[in-house]
Amino acid sequence: WALQRAIAKQTGTSGLRLSELATQVNNGLPAFAINATTVETGGPLVFSTAAFRGAAANRAGIKDFREVFGVSDIDVATAVRLSASFPYVSPAARSWVYDPKVHFVDGGYYDTYGMVTTMAWLRDALDQGGQPLTKKKVLILAIDPFPEKTNDSAAKPQTRDWPYQLVAPLLALYDARDHGQSARNNVELEVLPKAVPGISLLTVKFRF
Repeated sequence: WALQRAIAKQTGTSGLRLSELATQVNNGLPAFAINATTVETGGPLVFSTAAFRGAAANRAGIKDFREVFGVSDIDVATAVRLSASFPYVSPAARSWVYDPKVHFVDGGYYDTYGMVTTMAWLRDALDQGGQPLTKKKVLILAIDPFPEKTNDSAAKPQTRDWPYQLVAPLLALYDARDHGQSARNNVELEVLPKAVPGISLLTVKFRF
């Protein structure tokens, strides 16, 4: 509750509903998607001003907020808070009205970089009902606040006391998640131009 209020205040979105922004997409406002992760399935839930109901989104297991709850509205600050929660600090959230058995946590559990959502949306947007594509240029700006971890074989070996064994599995899960998602993203970016003829893909990364 406190995080959501802070987000709404800092961004000036208090009372702003997702549907209000969706109606402006046809008037030139860029579409956006915000990810959360479903606890019970481990899959992504997307709050977006554009529908996620194409074949690529289905293959990626992406569920659209409207599809799950049968409604089309939510506070923008709520969607942002669901996508940016903190393990243990923020509780797993559920709806008070619609299907309270389903809980949601940070979107980074499934797609910390947002690239799965981006690629699925892009594939479906470029599909155009099977019609041949004219030459299209796609620019992807990736903002990465965390540097990639590398294995430095020259690093001095570290010895750890026995309590390290208690946290080692959790550290491995956490680091494998980021590494696995990063590797998957690189493969997607390499494969997409080959899978969808007629597009030119350029990726620019901004790294802290």
